Order: sequence, then C-alpha cells, then structure tokens
Amino acid sequence: MGSAPARMRLQRNKTAVISALLPAVITFLVYLPALSNGFVEWDDAAYVYANPDIQRGVDLGFLKWVLTARTVDNWHPLTIISYAIDYSIWGLDPWGYHLVNIILHAANTFLVFVLTLKVSESLLTGPEGRKVDFYTLAAASIASLLFGLHPLHVESVATISERKDLLCAFFFLLSLLAYFKYKVSFSGQKVFYYFATLLLFIFAIMSKPMAITLPLVLLLIDFSLPGKIATGSGTAKIKGLVLEKIPFSLVSVFSAYVTIWAQEKQLFPAYALPLAYRLDIVVRGYAFYLKKMLVPVALAPLYPLPSRSDFFNSGFLISLFVLLAITVFSALAARKRLYLTAWLYYLVTLLPVIGFIQVGAQAAADRYAYIPSLSIFMAAGFCAASVIERTQKKTGRLAAAAVLAALAFVLAFQTVRQEAVWKDTISEWSHEIELYPGRIFPAYKQRGMAYARKGEYLKALEDFNKAAGLYQEDAVLYRFRGIVYGQMNNLGQAVEDLRKAVSLDPGDAENYYYLGLVYLKAGDLDNAVPNLKTAAGLGSGEAQTRLDSLKHSGGEVP
Repeated sequence: MGSAPARMRLQRNKTAVISALLPAVITFLVYLPALSNGFVEWDDAAYVYANPDIQRGVDLGFLKWVLTARTVDNWHPLTIISYAIDYSIWGLDPWGYHLVNIILHAANTFLVFVLTLKVSESLLTGPEGRKVDFYTLAAASIASLLFGLHPLHVESVATISERKDLLCAFFFLLSLLAYFKYKVSFSGQKVFYYFATLLLFIFAIMSKPMAITLPLVLLLIDFSLPGKIATGSGTAKIKGLVLEKIPFSLVSVFSAYVTIWAQEKQLFPAYALPLAYRLDIVVRGYAFYLKKMLVPVALAPLYPLPSRSDFFNSGFLISLFVLLAITVFSALAARKRLYLTAWLYYLVTLLPVIGFIQVGAQAAADRYAYIPSLSIFMAAGFCAASVIERTQKKTGRLAAAAVLAALAFVLAFQTVRQEAVWKDTISEWSHEIELYPGRIFPAYKQRGMAYARKGEYLKALEDFNKAAGLYQEDAVLYRFRGIVYGQMNNLGQAVEDLRKAVSLDPGDAENYYYLGLVYLKAGDLDNAVPNLKTAAGLGSGEAQTRLDSLKHSGGEVP
C-alpha cells in the first residue's frame, strides 16, 4: 500500500501531470489552423522545399555533411536533421512540417508548466521550497498558457523555417530542469544530472545558437537558490559555482565562433553602426519585446531598423525609464529572489539578438522572444496566483478565474488571426506592407516573386517596381523582373534587367541562364549561346541541357 506521505506525493504528482497536460492540449488545439498553411517565400525554400540535401536520406554521409554545413548563414545541424526526417515521412507536404512544429510548441508549453513548479519549489519560499498546491498549480497554469497561447510566438510555430526556435527551446528547458535535479541530487545521481544538463545544452546549441547564454542563466539560478541547495559559503562557494560552468562556457565560446563564421556575410561592421545607434537599438529593443508581450498587436514579419536621424528621442528616453523602473522594482520587491531572477533572465537571454552585434536588417523579430519571454510569463503567473491566493471569498476567486479565462480566449483569438498571416507568401508580405507601406524592400520583392510564380505578372511587376524604388542593388530582384518581362514579351526590358542582374552578381549562373533564354526567345543566337555557356560553366545543368538541345536540333552553336 505504501506510506501516507508516499501516497500523497503520488497524488500530487498525478495532479501536476494532468494540470500540465491541459495547457499543452489547449495550445495544440489553438494552433491546428496552421496545418493548412503552406511554405512561405523567405527561408522555407533554403531549409526545405528547395534544399536537395535533406532529400538524400539520413545516413552516415548526411550526418558527416550536416555537422559542417552552413544553411541560410546558420549552423544548426539538429534542425536540419529534423527536416531530413520530416522529408522522409511527409515529402514536400507542408502539413507534416507544421504538425511537428505544433507538437514541439505544445511540448514546450508542458515543460514551462513543469519548470514553473520546479522554480516554486526551489526559488520561491526558502530552503524547504513550496510543494504542489493551489497556488503553485495556478502559477504554472497561467505561465504555461501565456507561453503557449501568446501571439508573439506565432512566427516561431507557424513558420516551418523557424523550427530552430522550438527545438532550441525544447532542449534549453530540459537542460534547466536537469540542472535543478543536479542541484538537489547526491553522489552518482549528481554526476548523471550534471552531464545531462551539459548534453542537453549542446543539443540546444546545435538547434540554434540562441541558447548560448545558458551558462549565465545557470549562474542566475545558483545565486537565487536558497542556502540548502546552493551549498558552501563565501569565496569557496563562488569558485565552485564558476568552475562547474567551465564546460558550458567552452560550448558557448565554440558556438559564438561558429555563429560568427556562419553569419559573417550578415554582420554589420562596427563602423557601419556607431555605438550610440547600437545603444539606442538595444534600449528600445528590450522595451519593445515587453510592449509586444503586454499588447500583442501589429506583429510584423520584419521590423525595420530606425533611420539614423531617429534615435535618442522620446522613444529611447521612455524605454530607458521603463527598464530602470522595472530593475528597481525587481530589486526591491518582497520576493526579490523570484522577480529579480526573472528580470535578469530576460535581460541575459536577449543579449545575443538585442543589437549589440547587428545581424540582418531587422531591429527586432517576434521569434527572438521565444526563450526570453519565459521568465516574464512565469513572473506574471506567480503574480496573478498570489492575487488569487489572497482572495478569500469564493466569488472573488471565480471572478479572477473568469478574467483569466477571458484573457486566454483573447490571446487564443489573436494567435489564430496571426497564424493566417503566415498562411502563404502573399499573405505574409501583404501584412507587412499594410503595417509599413512603402518602407520594406524585401516585402515587395518577396510578394512580387510569389505573384510571378502564380503567373500574376502585372501584380508582380507592380511590386518589383516598388522594390526597385527602395533598393537598386539586388540581383535577384532584377532577375525576376527580367523573367516577368520576358514572359510578357517585353524582351528589350527583359534583357536590360537581366544584364543588370549579371552586373550585380556575376557569379550567379541563373542570371546568365535566363539572359540566354531571353536572347533565344528574341532569336539572337549570337548573344544567347555565350550566356548559356557561362551559366553552364558556373554549374547550371539547365543551361547545359539547353546547349545540348541546340546542338541536336541543328542549331549553329558558336
């Protein structure tokens, strides 16, 4: 039968598991509409539907390749392996890829619930912790529902190419849970959980380098734990805590090196963005994500960098005031171990993408908040649960439950609406253009490419012309516009655009190939053949096939 305390622990664990499954199931159901989404014209091509590497099968040769591969200027072998497995099951049906993303997000929601309970046991109420009860279950339920249903996470879930966010968070959360177990274990178990923490951290890094800050997060946990768990005292204690993080730090250093190697083409040099400009981006970035968590509206695929004349203004000053106010409140709060740790976690985990080192043309991105938002939602969960716990009257608790249910419904409604934004390329970039009309070059370019592939050439030309008015140094834009002009039999303009594409990117075989095709269409064999030969020399199999076809048809090939 077992002792009474054992039966009580078993009952508490069953209650906790059932309670944790509920937010995960709700999250899964809310994301089901995303199953009808397709691929989008951004990174999905390079990762999946135009990536021949994932189609070769997961064998020893593939595994050797993936460990040194750089895909879309990133090194994340586990993410690429997951796509290869998906391809072996679903082929190029986007439904299956979306299903895996939704399952991963639901699993992460479950882990957030478990982690919140672990935090309540370890960080909240002193050496004895706080066991599973109404308060901790309420806090964990609220935190996990916020994490699972918040519209800010839609990009990470509803976009196939953002699988890396989900996988990274999955292993990141498991690593944190293993670390808590390590802190309360003894002898052999302690060794096991230490290496489990390290291995899961490596898996997170191999999914996305966003996990690079984990060693700092572990130190935050160390200095927040009650004395019973963080043993030792003074200098010896600090030395021990730092020494045990050395393997984790080495992994982070390796990840930083590999990330710089992979993203060297996207990195802005220091002179391109002055320190004052970067500082403005950093301060406003931290406030920006908080604002989007509080009011998740006008969520965009791409948030443009501010102009050089638009910094150190009222937006910067308000952001700085908010950050300082939250810092002071967190330090002085009654449960400052919890709230200060949550705030520092948020600041630390955003460091890789906050703008000190600028990568790409975005000032911020919804996907960057996936891991950092955890502590904000967790703190909100504890705060709301504390208010409910202090409400003694049954009517008061029912009113609080009704408010929380209404909030969950609103978030779920907004999330379903945001999923539709990522339904396809045209809906994605139409939403961007609606938010930032006349400002975002990639929006017009990508939507124009989607229209071109659908044969809607007039709409494609309209977008390409607007894109060219914003930026005139993109070879792909001119290649696609040249192709569209060729389809519309405006061969003179097609040649002009394709020659412009060749001048901008003389190493791209496709530019020569399509220029050769236009010349062929115009009956100009003398100009067509040299371009097709150049394309074939650069590795274009299609160009070589076309040359062979000309020979076999009796055409004169100079």
